[in-house]
Amino acid sequence: MTRTSGLLTDQQPVCDLAFSAARLPLDSALDAAAIDWLMPRMACCIAALQQGVVEEALHRAAAYVGERQQFGRPLGSFQALAVRAADAYIEVELLRSALWQLAWRLDQGLPASAAARVAKFQSSQAGYIVGHTAQHFHGGVGADLKYPIHRFYLKSQALSHIGGCAQAQLARIVQAL
Repeated sequence: MTRTSGLLTDQQPVCDLAFSAARLPLDSALDAAAIDWLMPRMACCIAALQQGVVEEALHRAAAYVGERQQFGRPLGSFQALAVRAADAYIEVELLRSALWQLAWRLDQGLPASAAARVAKFQSSQAGYIVGHTAQHFHGGVGADLKYPIHRFYLKSQALSHIGGCAQAQLARIVQAL
């Protein structure tokens, strides 16, 4: 076995394990039924993580633009920022709705593959929109690695790409229809 270590975009440690001369029986591989069971649960976990990340990122961004002054008034009082913040808030709430729908379907033992695709799409979409919004609201401070908002941006982007980005999820939704 060889191990190659590295870091993900959000600075989380990761490693790749490569096995040579490993022999497994054919029945040890996951079958389609196991994968169908696993995928909606994975989507639920990713969506729940993303919900926490984007919610806190938006909370911190709103607090920042409420305090930061420009031209003698808070940045948050400018209409363009208020509209963008409202759009980000809508994304957070859409993700919450998709996440709860998926979690409920899983809890009730109902088919959940379509709800999983929707939750994964909304997770990717919210990560992209809210992550960028929070980063932009902080301006140059947001790019400073000593200021914490960059971690929310990096984590939201990393979560957005697990299992395929928003466009990939839309393609899967269209195929299912």
